[in-house]
Amino acid sequence: RRVLFRSVSQSRYPTKKVYYSSDGGLTFSTIYNLIDDFPIAGNQHPHAVCIDHKNGDLYMSYGDAEHGIIYSSDGGATWGKIDSTVLQPTTLKSAKYGIVCSSDHFPIGTFAINRTTREYYYMNADASTWGFGMDSVRTANENVYVCWTVSDNTSQQPRIHASDGRYSNIIYELEAGVGTEIARIGIVGSILWAVIS
Repeated sequence: RRVLFRSVSQSRYPTKKVYYSSDGGLTFSTIYNLIDDFPIAGNQHPHAVCIDHKNGDLYMSYGDAEHGIIYSSDGGATWGKIDSTVLQPTTLKSAKYGIVCSSDHFPIGTFAINRTTREYYYMNADASTWGFGMDSVRTANENVYVCWTVSDNTSQQPRIHASDGRYSNIIYELEAGVGTEIARIGIVGSILWAVIS
């Protein structure tokens, strides 16, 4: 079993690395370091990582001073950049038909990456002033659920989007309110749960 995770720190000289394990987490190796491998000024850091459950490719989104999505088809030895205008990509999750992503900067929305062509496309966008995808989970039927919060700078409205990597729709929406967001989402058996704060 393979494991992929990221380290994040907001300080000027943090560890901004992506780690990979091919033995179920017994040992890890650094496969990407934003400071050494991608030296640009600013406070960019990894936002999300995922392993494509269909073909084993690795994906990492990064953001702040510089933003984008990179991928590797060889376990992190080499990386390619996905040509995207998505600002501040946050969540990444492998779905039935592609990699489902979200962002935390306008234009916000749920989008997907075609796992063959590496092209991205918006499945739905939101006209709110800003928003952010906080978390995502994949179910046994390979759908991805993304918890979102959108805002018009006066109130926030939590939502849950569902996607198979081709299409996305809102399946749950709370009444807009000040300071309300869906912070985490998960699945236990056949029950989808969300933490609302």
